[in-house]
Amino acid sequence: MGGAVILGSSSTVAAAASSAPSSTTPASLRVRVISVTGTVGVYVPGLASHGPQLERIVFTLRGAPSGSPVVCKIGMFHLGKQVGETIVGVGAATRKFAVVNVTGHNFVGKPSDAHMQCRIRTAVTVPNVVGQSVKSSRDPPMRKLSSLWLFAAVDHQPSTAPVGTVIAQFPPSGSHEESGGGVNLTVSFWPPRSP
Repeated sequence: MGGAVILGSSSTVAAAASSAPSSTTPASLRVRVISVTGTVGVYVPGLASHGPQLERIVFTLRGAPSGSPVVCKIGMFHLGKQVGETIVGVGAATRKFAVVNVTGHNFVGKPSDAHMQCRIRTAVTVPNVVGQSVKSSRDPPMRKLSSLWLFAAVDHQPSTAPVGTVIAQFPPSGSHEESGGGVNLTVSFWPPRSP
């Protein structure tokens, strides 16, 4: 596994190397958050009363070998409480940005509000989360996917299963996916109407 960096401030921080770094895995990746800015996403009439609340994070990343795919996990905090999280793949440029959906209202943030971890992408095995309950990003299936650096995209469908139950996933469990990749979850949201 590659080196990683955890960031809770605007200063540059490097993580310890893995036990056996390879020539393609850097001993450390260095990330620096430059700014955190509140913004509003695109308003889609009929789907929402307003655009989603977002935070735009501008950051720099150094230490990745040229051409190596990198993935970053970003947690957004406001007044000491986590209000959003995302996983993004980043390219070769040193200055980058990401957008994180946040619960509640967006805010004028500071670099220490964005907690980041970055590493070289690796292959992971997709776990089985079908049949498990997903009502928030902190439920066990979402934490399991996040711990493997997989992004979960949730689609709600009518079902006879209890509300909030994962009724399907793609790719299926046992598949191989790169960290930073996505897993589509179909989650029940109410029983279908009887004819």
